[in-house]
Amino acid sequence: MLNTNGSCLNNPGLGGTGGVIRNRKEDWVLGFTKGFRVATNNQMELIALLEGLKIVKEQKVLPIEINIDSVQGAVSHS
Repeated sequence: MLNTNGSCLNNPGLGGTGGVIRNRKEDWVLGFTKGFRVATNNQMELIALLEGLKIVKEQKVLPIEINIDSVQGAVSHS
């Protein structure tokens, strides 16, 4: 299971991303964090997901269930 999150202090502003990967028993396997000097909330949410997916691929943690708390970053506004 991949859980990710990203946020900013102000928007745009100082941002950060992070996540955890858990096994099928929901035990912690690994975690990651990364900070950014200037970003938006949507950027941080999407970067957190991207970084998590890169780690999943590198570590060959498949199949994977993905849990995120934001869908706004994936919705197109016309």
